[in-house]
Amino acid sequence: MTTIWTKLALSSLLICSALIIAAADERPQEPVAVDIIIGAELHPDSSEMDPETQWDMEVGSIIEMLNRIDPLGLNVTVCVTGDYVNKIAGNAMYKLYVTSVGSKYNHELAVYGMTSGEELGTMAYGDQYSRLMEAKRLVESAYICGGRTIVAKGLFPQSFSASETTYRILERIGIDYIAVYQPEILNQPGHEDESWPRPMEGYDLYTVPISSSPHEGELAPLSDKYSKEVLGLSGGEWYDLLVAEFEDCREKNEPMVVIFTNVVTGGDEGYMDAFKRFVGFS
Repeated sequence: MTTIWTKLALSSLLICSALIIAAADERPQEPVAVDIIIGAELHPDSSEMDPETQWDMEVGSIIEMLNRIDPLGLNVTVCVTGDYVNKIAGNAMYKLYVTSVGSKYNHELAVYGMTSGEELGTMAYGDQYSRLMEAKRLVESAYICGGRTIVAKGLFPQSFSASETTYRILERIGIDYIAVYQPEILNQPGHEDESWPRPMEGYDLYTVPISSSPHEGELAPLSDKYSKEVLGLSGGEWYDLLVAEFEDCREKNEPMVVIFTNVVTGGDEGYMDAFKRFVGFS
């Protein structure tokens, strides 16, 4: 299984792992490199749920998604918020589950911010620094003594919210890459419409562009949360959007990066069905 980040491998930095899905067709086709990101965060209404419901929504849904991926021997990036690692629901410690996820060599753990819904890009340096440092510390603390050491190298900011202040902090705390969906970064001269990871000009960081797909005349990031909460798409419509982008990436020989979350995919049967169908799409 090769990784999607060929260009980064050539520069001796492997930052993400890939799910390779080969599209079936009557004629020979190049495989499409699809990087599936799973976001683990606390549900905004979790305080109103009983512990069992909280666990099913916030943890059980991730187990269900990984159980679809892991038997195929594929790699996946799981990004986790700091408060998710800290949570205890009834007798269940979420940190133990995150530790289990991080112990598998086909899983990469990355930082998803400190809390759900945070907007790093609007915060002052001190607020961002304390949040990112604590989130990174918590994610990296989820390991078994004597087992695989966790080093979080990536940040997937909530709502893609980041600023130049964020980039400076990431350099300082040892984060190597940031997922972006920001035109001012993605459309740097010479990189228009380029979908591969690349160095960020002026910073010791790499950017990982989140894929986008046309919807009603505008580009939409491939995020289940954006699809449901902003576009109002059903699970079936979300699946159609994923397939359309897959075909476009196959045509252009580009990677596809898509984010699924426990809050949306885990809380909507239609979206979970879309996830499973897409993973099995070939």
